Amino acid sequence: MSGGHTLLAYLEDQHSYELLGTTRDDSVGECYDKVARTLGLGMPGGPAIDRMAASGTARIKFPRPMIHSGYEFSFSGLKSSVARYVETHPEFVIDDVAASFVDACLDVLGAKLRRAIAQKARLAGRGWRCGGKPSAACAYAADQRGDGCLPLPAAAKMGNR
Repeated sequence: MSGGHTLLAYLEDQHSYELLGTTRDDSVGECYDKVARTLGLGMPGGPAIDRMAASGTARIKFPRPMIHSGYEFSFSGLKSSVARYVETHPEFVIDDVAASFVDACLDVLGAKLRRAIAQKARLAGRGWRCGGKPSAACAYAADQRGDGCLPLPAAAKMGNR
């Protein structure tokens, strides 16, 4: 799983892969950056949002885009929902917005990972997936099946983590 262009792929062997799902619009990493900008947190958005989310409570019910459909990803509606919430709730608690946003992202990613793991083998990731809560979510989803998450060497990891 990659965040810059969210995609989920099954690596059949070292020379071939099967693309399971990809981004229809905003990737999860792009969504993180845009939400961080909305919240005034700066760039890159991932680390900033994760820091805020760590001390927040996920009490805001943001949408879980495409959570029940296949392997495709679409995070533009989630990004818009966060922006609307911030505009209409001027006294929002930034940590709670961040925690609620992160939970929505991880719920979607986790559902798709669990679906993929149920049908395929191990997972590997780079970029956004390699840091913090996304990495833990991948490991948790894989461990539920008993496979574990296949880490990539540090040189293969890219992104802003």
